Amino acid sequence: GEWYQRRVRGVLNYYTNYYYKSNLRMKLALLLLTCVVCLTRSAADKCSFEGEEYALGASWDINCATCTCMTGKSVKCFGSCSECEHGGATYDDYEYFTYQCQECYCRNGRVSCWDTETLKASDCVARL
Repeated sequence: GEWYQRRVRGVLNYYTNYYYKSNLRMKLALLLLTCVVCLTRSAADKCSFEGEEYALGASWDINCATCTCMTGKSVKCFGSCSECEHGGATYDDYEYFTYQCQECYCRNGRVSCWDTETLKASDCVARL
C-alpha cells in the first residue's frame, strides 16, 4: 500500500523533473541555434543601393519611387517622376533593364549602361 504509493510518486517526480530539465535544455539549445543563425546571416541577405545597405525585404522611398531589396542582392523600384527612352522603349525612373548585352539603368531621364559578364545569352539582343 503506502510503500507502493510513495514509490510511484517518487518515480513520477523523477520523470517529471527529468522531462522538465530535458525540455528546458531543448528550448535553450533551440534558442542558441536561432541566435547563431541570426548572427551568421550572409551578405546575400542585403542589398546595396546608392551607397546604402538595406536588409532583405526592406522598402524605402526615393523621389517618386518605392524600392525593395529582393533576393539575390537585387533592388526593384516601382513608380517614377520621370521616364527614359532608350532603344525604342520607355523605362521608369530607377528601372534596370538589359539592352544589347549590357545592363542599363534609368535615372532622372538619363540612361547609363555598362558591360556585364553575368547576363545569359538569352538576355542579350544582338548588337547592331
